Amino acid sequence: MVEVHPADKAKTEELAKRAGITAEVCAMNMSRAGEELGYVLYTIDRDTIELVSLYSKEEPLEELLVRAALNAGVNALAITAVCRNTAHFGLLERLGFVKENEAYTIFIPDFFMRPCSGCHGA
Repeated sequence: MVEVHPADKAKTEELAKRAGITAEVCAMNMSRAGEELGYVLYTIDRDTIELVSLYSKEEPLEELLVRAALNAGVNALAITAVCRNTAHFGLLERLGFVKENEAYTIFIPDFFMRPCSGCHGA
């Protein structure tokens, strides 16, 4: 079973360093049976969560990382998600994010109103 959990401070710093991020970020770590499968790095500022970097060994699991980060954003009262990292634009477009200037963005409640890709509309 795949699990996604908030990373502790040491793990967050390790993931940020691995991704070449020097700014202070939060992180979610994804694993299966103890094997690290991926992570997402993000920041939350008032009502906006910014997805900074995302990595997954298995492409179908990338949506799970986005959902976990946006859920953390909702729990922190964020209502908008934004990503300026061009490496993730294709994924975000598939997930319903909309291009706005040099970023992709979405109103988080709209994101959670649609089924996940793994649900196939069920």
